[in-house]
Amino acid sequence: MCVIIYKPSKANITKEVLRDCWADNPDSGGFMLADNGKLSIVKGFMAFKKFYKQYRKYENKYPNSNFVIHFRIATHGNIDNSNCHPFYVSKNIGFAHNGVLSCMDVLPKSDKSDTKLFCEEVLKKLPSGFLNKKEYQIILESMAKNEYSKFAFLTNDGICHIFNESAGLWRNGCWFSNGYSVLHTTQQKQMDTAKTTYQRDIVSVDGEQWYECLYCGDYLPESEMAEESGTYICSVCLEEAENDNRAYRRFW
Repeated sequence: MCVIIYKPSKANITKEVLRDCWADNPDSGGFMLADNGKLSIVKGFMAFKKFYKQYRKYENKYPNSNFVIHFRIATHGNIDNSNCHPFYVSKNIGFAHNGVLSCMDVLPKSDKSDTKLFCEEVLKKLPSGFLNKKEYQIILESMAKNEYSKFAFLTNDGICHIFNESAGLWRNGCWFSNGYSVLHTTQQKQMDTAKTTYQRDIVSVDGEQWYECLYCGDYLPESEMAEESGTYICSVCLEEAENDNRAYRRFW
């Protein structure tokens, strides 16, 4: 399901956290930043070591810049550099996505990911300045929530626009589009874990119990999970499973 990390300039993020996020989303990595009115996207990394070396190089070179980092786990399209996030919407806007955009299924099957198709077929056709227009903000927020997705845009002036922000979580000054990687990091959260015969994880987050989806590994509140025989699955994976009988049998 991928993970987006928004790291403001004054926040710190450890190598351990980045490595854990990569380990859960190993199908490519990239990041974007803005400096002096110029947006830069650096991506196409297929190994963590290469990603981390370049990320720290840019972070040290541009200490006052906000960063948006993305690690991908493929759901649609090939695993290759071309489907690696983030994407340029224009020379002044970059885009990263976490989730599955089922609305792109109406297009012919492609080697492109659903995110890349969404960027090419929808975002690039929106009028200039759409991120600052209320009507488009409402549409993007609604779409992200309806698709169980999170969108992160970074502009050339360094402003990050996050849609469906509440579905992610903030830790140590950084925003994570989902919590399973960061919650597995001992430096971030002391976990209360209970196991069943299905090896289900129950994690305490701010006094609320979150459950692990045994398909994608994401953690969500119980109200957002489907449960049968002690096995939990998130709503996105359940929808995919119901559209694939083989997958559905695998889950249950």
